[in-house]
Amino acid sequence: MVLGLFKNLGRLPAGYNERVHGPYDPSMFYGKKDLALSEVKVGELGSWLARRNKSPSAMVGAISRAFWRWQFKYVLPKKSGLVAYVHLVVGMMGLFYVINYEHIKYHKHYKHHWLLQHSTLGRSSIANALENQLMETEAEREGTTDTIPFAHIQCAGARIVCSYLV
Repeated sequence: MVLGLFKNLGRLPAGYNERVHGPYDPSMFYGKKDLALSEVKVGELGSWLARRNKSPSAMVGAISRAFWRWQFKYVLPKKSGLVAYVHLVVGMMGLFYVINYEHIKYHKHYKHHWLLQHSTLGRSSIANALENQLMETEAEREGTTDTIPFAHIQCAGARIVCSYLV
């Protein structure tokens, strides 16, 4: 059963004929030709989708062909430039945005989200305790019960630097 999954691995597609198609091109589909999606009418879209091969191997083949088309266009030319690297960087930025969206989505509710008073990301519990203590002493000194808008404490080794933004 398991060996049956890998029987076509490393082989040429069934529709490929060297005499007809010439040298093998991994970015080309050698199966039966059909209408392109741009040529399909709205009424025929359901039947067009029903004719698609939705097996996992067909999806892997489609992704592989798209990858090779991208390689031939942006990576393999002698003077390709930085476009391929820009594609990779922008793609990675999008991927990491999607991965971190659960942590980012709450920041959109703040007007100045870089001045969060209750943010504890990346700060030690010592820094949070010192910030609370400084805010309480500053409020007592001013004679008010309100705390100052923002007190940020950065811990760098044994040195603690306090910066106030009022």
